[in-house]
Amino acid sequence: MSHETPPAPERLLRIQEVMHMTSLSRSYIHAKVARGEFPAPIKLGYKCTRVASRDVV
Repeated sequence: MSHETPPAPERLLRIQEVMHMTSLSRSYIHAKVARGEFPAPIKLGYKCTRVASRDVV
């Protein structure tokens, strides 16, 4: 019987975390998303968006 660890759930990052990880400004990230050069954020609610951690790394 194998005891494999299930994969860790994907982490959803706030824009501030993305800015810190990439050293890019909020406006530059949004411009890159508009040009298709950066993954679009995931809309979770009216004023809540997140970026998948696998898309940033």
